[in-house]
Amino acid sequence: MSQIKKKRQDQFFHGDLAHSLIQLAVIEIASTGSVDFSLRELAKKLGVSHTAAYKHFNEKQALLETIALQGFLNLGNHFQQAIKKNDKSTSTKPASKLHRLGKSYIEFALNNPGYYRVMFGIKLNKEKNRALHEASIQAFLILLDTIGNRTKENVKKAMLVWSIVHGWVTLRLEGQITGLAEQFKTSESEIEDYLNDSF
Repeated sequence: MSQIKKKRQDQFFHGDLAHSLIQLAVIEIASTGSVDFSLRELAKKLGVSHTAAYKHFNEKQALLETIALQGFLNLGNHFQQAIKKNDKSTSTKPASKLHRLGKSYIEFALNNPGYYRVMFGIKLNKEKNRALHEASIQAFLILLDTIGNRTKENVKKAMLVWSIVHGWVTLRLEGQITGLAEQFKTSESEIEDYLNDSF
């Protein structure tokens, strides 16, 4: 996983305050594992007034929903790229595509922990935010369509696959895998390969 380094103030704000607020929030969440900050605090770190920040996001929840939306859109793009790469290979079996999709999900989560924690770690009102709702559904539909037709049985399978991979990612992000891997003389990559091979 790439290390996330805190940027200097002058590396953030270049006239696009909304983008700077998002990027700083994502870094804060990735480094602390928490959304326990305020828009005022972010604005102060960026060297702007809190009123300027509130012009872009009227509350922290709006900022978090924007982060989640971007995260789901990016995840969907990662999925599509994974499928295209797989289609160029010699194997087009559903299991092969599913394996590639699982690997793509893990890579996205571990490389974007700030986004991932917001997408799945906090309560978001997706019903009121139509764009966020649609983006999250579309990401799931890519997984479902990789498994097969949109039947109730395949929805169950997709939920099971998602739950297993999500559980692995959560344990990894919380640092629970490393100690166990060392204790039983294996590696995180070996466990991840086993997880992928199970699909």
